Amino acid sequence: MSNIKQIVESTQIPFEAMQEMVEKGSTRNFKTGDFVLRAGQSFKTAVIILSGRVNVSRYDDDGNEFLLYYLETGQACALSIVCSNYYESRGVQMVAETETSVLQIAHTDLQGIMQKYPAMMNFVFTSYRERFEEILTLLNQVVFKSLDERLAFYLKREKTSRNTNKLEITHEQIATHLNSSRVVISRLLKTLEHQGAIKLHRNMIEILEKNKEKSLK
Repeated sequence: MSNIKQIVESTQIPFEAMQEMVEKGSTRNFKTGDFVLRAGQSFKTAVIILSGRVNVSRYDDDGNEFLLYYLETGQACALSIVCSNYYESRGVQMVAETETSVLQIAHTDLQGIMQKYPAMMNFVFTSYRERFEEILTLLNQVVFKSLDERLAFYLKREKTSRNTNKLEITHEQIATHLNSSRVVISRLLKTLEHQGAIKLHRNMIEILEKNKEKSLK
């Protein structure tokens, strides 16, 4: 229950509301790489991350993947809150980036708790706003930035999100998240390495910060 206390302290969720959600919902644990939701599956419950990290990606009809955003401890999946009422998926997939624990709660139960505890409404609206802002930032990158700029943005976001400058990630994974090819991503990463912004290791990318002029822009 220590995570519950931390979530209450870092969000606008009242402790009593969190307790009731835990009692009425169910907790599921996922290992790194597990699917929290597969592409094509429908949301049957609203999802709140109790611990860990989940990536949320969008899929098109041809099976192409594009990373939308990450969900961290204490954050709710805004799509799940909306879509669980209609058992829809909106073509998204959720994968555990680390060992992850999620709280799943039925839409009707969540609605009842929101009515009982008005502060829960603020938490839900904040979740919508934060995800919307992330989507707008991503849209700006896709529409107005070149692939090398998007790659730099991606690496900086990963560094901030993971709170480390050593990213355990493959070129193939980056290519999938940016909807590009491994060959192109590898070439761009080599360029960043030659510029002194990063150092490439086997299945790991180290972001260098010794020279501010050569750091990721």
